[in-house]
Amino acid sequence: MLNGLSRRSLNVIIIGSMLLIVWIKLRNSGEDATLEPLTLAPLPAQQWQLWDSSEGVPLRWQTLRSDTLTIAISGAEGYRLHLSIPAENWASALKDAAPSLPAARAAGIALQGPLSDEDMRSSAAWLIHHLQLKAPLSRAGQQCQLSYPAGAYWFNDQTNASWGTPAPVNGAALPDNAQWAGFREAATRSLRKDWLSPTRSIDIQSELAYHRWPENYLQALYQDLGSAQPDSAALYAACIHSVTGRIAH
Repeated sequence: MLNGLSRRSLNVIIIGSMLLIVWIKLRNSGEDATLEPLTLAPLPAQQWQLWDSSEGVPLRWQTLRSDTLTIAISGAEGYRLHLSIPAENWASALKDAAPSLPAARAAGIALQGPLSDEDMRSSAAWLIHHLQLKAPLSRAGQQCQLSYPAGAYWFNDQTNASWGTPAPVNGAALPDNAQWAGFREAATRSLRKDWLSPTRSIDIQSELAYHRWPENYLQALYQDLGSAQPDSAALYAACIHSVTGRIAH
């Protein structure tokens, strides 16, 4: 019966069906009331410099008083590298501490320490060359995640994926009001704890760099969790199906 329909028509049917399922689910459960927004203290600002290398590998760095240079790299296939080296004679220390086998994958880099801007870029350039790092690719559906960050994070949470990962939509159930209320409270507490942690902040920045999220992505996600309703998950899923359908067409 559906053989004569175009890909675009099928996308419209899929999106409409998903939204109808959510509406029926909430109506039948008597949970169509709007959840009250959470009262969230804003996340404090953090000063990070942004730069793309000539290879297209994103770099973020933060200059602060310290005796060490801390390095975090996030990359494809779950690659993670975390190093802490003496800031004095950092060039030789970096050569001694870096892995001997190249990573050879797309990645993003974050640096923290007392180095100058020029030295931050130089240390990143050495790592990019030594580890054969490559520029991350743009991903289909990124705009959907920027439009519905809380809804995307629901799917990340259901698959035990990081908040910064492009969220999958297959195999995860949509939330009801009670599930969404518990999820957003736990998620905002966790995000705030990570943001305020000196040891986690650099990992957050390397993940933001690798996935090419805007500088304020985590803050936007945090605030959206405070006000978004359960249908945010369905809207994100519908957006992803629409985008991937257009690409396939």
